[in-house]
Amino acid sequence: MRRSAARGSVLATTILLLPLTGWPAQQAAKSPFGAIVASAVLPGGGQFYCENYLRGAVFCAAQATVAGMILYEHILTEEAHRRYKLTGSMDDYGDYAHHFDRRYDLLWWGAGVWVFSMADAFVDAHMFKFGSKKRVRLGLAEEGAGLQVSLFF
Repeated sequence: MRRSAARGSVLATTILLLPLTGWPAQQAAKSPFGAIVASAVLPGGGQFYCENYLRGAVFCAAQATVAGMILYEHILTEEAHRRYKLTGSMDDYGDYAHHFDRRYDLLWWGAGVWVFSMADAFVDAHMFKFGSKKRVRLGLAEEGAGLQVSLFF
């Protein structure tokens, strides 16, 4: 049973990460569904899949920052709760309530960044290669002792 579960998880991981590999290479467009899945699984994954590396790094950093803040507030919440149980002080309870509320606010922010990342990846996939046809091109070439400038339509 464990072996089949391991094979299933490897297969699922392969299917989820397949859009990130760029296979097949001749693919001209990006799959919006693949971009959403990649962005849902990996922070910034959909943006990396759509070859927007800077935006992918920004989303990755944003999601990692919010996750770190949630973890930090969770630790502070648990410490304040432990202190309140030991002392029964209303100051400790107020500290606990403050960190508790802040933790859940950050959870909402994290969910918002995650959903926004998936929506951005969806749009990026639809806009992939948009306007990649160059209609006007400027060419420079060295010819003899001079320089040739040409404009192509």
